[in-house]
Amino acid sequence: WFELRVPAVIAHMGATVAAQSFIDQHAKAVEGAIINNRWWPARYSEVSEPMMAAYKKKTGTDPTNFAVQAHDATLVVLEAITKAGSLDPDKVRGSIESSTFAMAWGTRQFTPLAEGHRMPVQTVVIQVQGGKKVPIYPAAVASKAGGKYTAVPPYAWEKK
Repeated sequence: WFELRVPAVIAHMGATVAAQSFIDQHAKAVEGAIINNRWWPARYSEVSEPMMAAYKKKTGTDPTNFAVQAHDATLVVLEAITKAGSLDPDKVRGSIESSTFAMAWGTRQFTPLAEGHRMPVQTVVIQVQGGKKVPIYPAAVASKAGGKYTAVPPYAWEKK
């Protein structure tokens, strides 16, 4: 699409395309692209900022969505076991089902078993603007980061 100059907004879903290193290497080709970035560094709970600071101090980079998910999963397991007072699977499951967890990605609860025991999170959608990731959704994250959708240049059929 890029080499053929197809006038289209390209939407991507995947960690590779969301990586700043990928955007840096392919800046011209991905300019204006809309990407499911999943995690955006922000204050979602009282855990967010300390987690991000500790991760950056240890690694020199901002945490990826995978690092945040691993961190938050560990917090859930440790807190559930502590609240259960046991490693008994039924007690731990009961603790998980009845608890609210403050994690880096926000304060969340698991859905009931009938709904798959999911812990829904709102993903962040970004647009590549000037070679940088700019959040455009959800509105709360976009407004805090100063991001907004920028329309691509007009399509050939829109030009007069």
